Amino acid sequence: MLVELSQRGVKMYLTVVKYLAPVVLAGAAIWAVHDHGVKSERARWEAKAYQATIQSYEAASKFTSGVLTAHKETEQDAQTKIDQLDNVIDNSIGLRDQLDAMQKRHAADLARSAEYSKTAQNTIRVLAKLLSEADRLAGVYAENADRNRIAGQSCERAYNDLKLLLSEKI
Repeated sequence: MLVELSQRGVKMYLTVVKYLAPVVLAGAAIWAVHDHGVKSERARWEAKAYQATIQSYEAASKFTSGVLTAHKETEQDAQTKIDQLDNVIDNSIGLRDQLDAMQKRHAADLARSAEYSKTAQNTIRVLAKLLSEADRLAGVYAENADRNRIAGQSCERAYNDLKLLLSEKI
């Protein structure tokens, strides 16, 4: 009887294994296919994310390059205008020197002239010095105003270039 029970148990075990083994193998195959699909999909998404990151870096690089180019052009334009202003200032200094020489000659002529009194001569000298000083200060103020105007225009141009680049990106 014990042998008979043992044989029945072995038969039952073999039957279970016979029907259960294909189910287990099919489940394992399905799991392997599913796992491969998930990994493939994840790899595709990661590749797309990597590609998007590269495109964003390239767009940022182009934008930065455009901003730097616009800034360099604005800086060069401002430097050209400042150089032109320096030339004008140099010319005005030469004219101021000529004016001073003419005032000295005129003052010497007045001093030699017996017709004018000492008071009139002093008044004319004071007025000539006052005119010379006013002319000098006007030149200083004009120079500062020109430099500030050039700087303001350069700043405004850089702002407009940057605004244009940003509007093109949007």
